[in-house]
Amino acid sequence: MVSKRLSREAGHRRKFLAVADETPESERAIAYASRRAQATNGSVVLLYVIEPGDFQHWLGVEQIMREESMPQLLRCLMPRRRRCANGSASNRSL
Repeated sequence: MVSKRLSREAGHRRKFLAVADETPESERAIAYASRRAQATNGSVVLLYVIEPGDFQHWLGVEQIMREESMPQLLRCLMPRRRRCANGSASNRSL
């Protein structure tokens, strides 16, 4: 089923997706997305990928691995989130 495109409707805000990781390219992509979001009254969505482990068939082990990945996720995303939010009041939905 094809959904109706909402980008032309009143109140719609553009969303700019940027991948967050430890690379310089990521920093540039987030800065670019932040500027575009600020110029268009949009928002920035940050994506951080946690690679699946070898123990996907053991639900308990997978859950522990995800929980252990959270501090790394927060160390990566929080500084970038602050930089985006400081650039524009419209980027508060990060």
